Parts: sequence; structure tokens; C-alpha cells
Amino acid sequence: MNKWEFQGMANKLAFLTAEEYSSRREILERIIPALEKTKAIWGLSCSANLFFSGLVDDFNDFDILIRLEDIEIVKKTIAECGIQLLDTVQKRCFSSPYYQEASIGDVHFDLVGDITINTFRCSYKYEVREEDIIYTPLEGGINIPQIPVEASLILYGMMEGWQAKRKFKREACREFLQENGVKFPHILEDAVDQGLPDWLHKIVAALI
Repeated sequence: MNKWEFQGMANKLAFLTAEEYSSRREILERIIPALEKTKAIWGLSCSANLFFSGLVDDFNDFDILIRLEDIEIVKKTIAECGIQLLDTVQKRCFSSPYYQEASIGDVHFDLVGDITINTFRCSYKYEVREEDIIYTPLEGGINIPQIPVEASLILYGMMEGWQAKRKFKREACREFLQENGVKFPHILEDAVDQGLPDWLHKIVAALI
């Protein structure tokens, strides 16, 4: 067992048992089965995604990337689960076709369809695809859909254009891929084809 697997197991145990995660656990256990019935394609991204993969040891909210064609059914389903869609102003560096915040109690969501980030005078678009989604099992037959670490590497790298502290998570993704190998090379190849900033291009090229 490597350090990421060990941390991932510790994180899942904390998520299932610690009081601090109770509201986030309850809503995730509610929406996953509901969305599963719709066949919508979506996955956790950002810190929650890295948490369940063992790359970080905490997260605050849920960032969800959604296949663009499934936006309406996802919105309808989570609303039926009691989650309120909020009036939203898209982040300055985003030009995603769909971006909306949502919340229930103290649990916050960012919902994004085909995320597009514009920084470093470059633009990167990641489209959620069914074949890219990976699943982390929890108790009760619930499987958490997640986007690959390869996509997280690019997204965090581009996000450094407005928030330098993202570098820590970008570097965690790079180390993970370097040590464990690249499982989704097409994501990195597509990113290179889109035209990354030179420094990020070099990082990605070294992994392909």
C-alpha cells in the first residue's frame, strides 16, 4: 500500500465516522443514488476529489463537473434532493457553458458543465466523458464518481493563474502521476494540443 492509498483509506474512514463530515456525508449519500438512476455523467473535482484519492486530507465543499448534455437532469435531480440552486456570477477566469452554485444547509456546491479556464493567456477546456470517470466505493453500495487525477493536474495548473496557492495541489497531482503512472494519457495529450502555458506544458510533457 502506497502513501496515497493509505491516506485515502484514512480519509474514507473519517468521512464515514467523523461528526465534522456528517452533513456532507448525508447529502452525498442522498444525491449519488438519485443521480445514478438518471444515468447522468458527472464526477467530483477539486479538493473533494483529491480527498477521496488520498492526495489531501480535508475538503470544504463539493465541486461537481457534469457532462454538458446532462446539466438539466442533474439540476432537476439535486433540486428534488433538497439542494437549492443559487443566483451565481461566474468566476472571472471561467468561460464554462454552465456554472452555478448550490447549497443545502452548510454544504456548498459548485456545478460546472464542460469546465473552461482562461489564464496565462491560454484557455483549457475539460469535457467530462463517461469513460474517464473513476469510482471510489463507500459503504452501502455507494460509489463516488471522480474525474481523473490527470484532469486535476491541468485544472489546478491553470487555476494558479488567479490563485497561486493551487500550486500545492497541482504538485500533489504531478507527484501522484509520476509515482503511480498515467492511466488516462489522452487527457494530457488533449491538454497539450489545446496549447498550455510553457511551464505547464513541460510538466505535462514529462508525464506522457
